[in-house]
Order: sequence, then structure tokens, then C-alpha cells
Amino acid sequence: MIHDLGKILYLNGKDIDGTSLKTQWGIVGDTFILGCKIPDSVIYPEFNKLSKYHKYTDCGIYSKNCGLQKVKCSFGHDEYLYRLLKHNNINLPEEAYYIIRYHSLYLWHYNDEYKYLENEKDKEMKKWVKLFQKYDLYTKSEKKINEFEIKNYYENLINKYFPKKILY
Repeated sequence: MIHDLGKILYLNGKDIDGTSLKTQWGIVGDTFILGCKIPDSVIYPEFNKLSKYHKYTDCGIYSKNCGLQKVKCSFGHDEYLYRLLKHNNINLPEEAYYIIRYHSLYLWHYNDEYKYLENEKDKEMKKWVKLFQKYDLYTKSEKKINEFEIKNYYENLINKYFPKKILY
């Protein structure tokens, strides 16, 4: 329900940094880990040589098996929403936070890259992120949804996890 809500970042965005309604390269797209070599399985790998991380080792500035919580990913709508929810102490299961934060890190959960950075928690959480993917991209349907039929379901979820709370 909320995994792509971070795209509201465009409301105060600017063209120059790719976060406006018109120019969204800084909001959407696949994420990757900064500070280490970008794997060749990334989309458009021919541009890897333009990255300052191109000559880094696989682990780069990180120690082996340090865990995803200790690395920095490229910033986009996922990281924005993750930080917004954490900052507001929204009570979501840890699996939900992993899904929100890492569902666009396809190199990790789809291409099986960055295994050398994973810790045991990441290995456990990866299955939830992978499970979520069948509900994310390329799962849109042409079927018309009756808003009134699903309204109660989603209102109950919103009230459970966001009880009359304003997010800052």
C-alpha cells in the first residue's frame, strides 16, 4: 500500500537535482550501493566506468558481511520514505521496513549481487523483499477496481499503522 509513497518527494523537488514533478531521475529508478564497485549486472553497465566507484573492489569502503544497514545506497524515493517513517516512529514490522528501503535494490535481491556485504539479518530479510516483488513492478492490471469495496480494508490498515498521525 505505501511502498512507493516516497515519490511524494517531488512536491518540494527541484529540476536541478532530479526531484521535481517534471524531472524525476533523483526520485525513481533502481538503487545501488555507494562506496563499492557497481556490479556489471546493473542496468546500463556501460556507464559504470563514469562512476568514481568503478575501480573500487567489491566491498570497497565496507568490511565483508557488514550488513546493508551499514552501507549507503543511492538516494531515491525508497530511502526517503524509509527515513520519513523511521523519523516518525511508525510501528511497522521490520520486514516492511526492509521492503520499503530495499525493493529497488534489484542488484541485491534479484541479481544476487552484494552477497559479500550481507549479514545474517539481510539473508533472512531478502526472502520477504523477493516475495514482495510479485506485487510491485509489472503487476499492474487493467481490471477496474471498485474504490468503495476496498476503502474499509485500507482505512483499517491506515488507522492501525498511522493512527491520526501527521508525518514530519
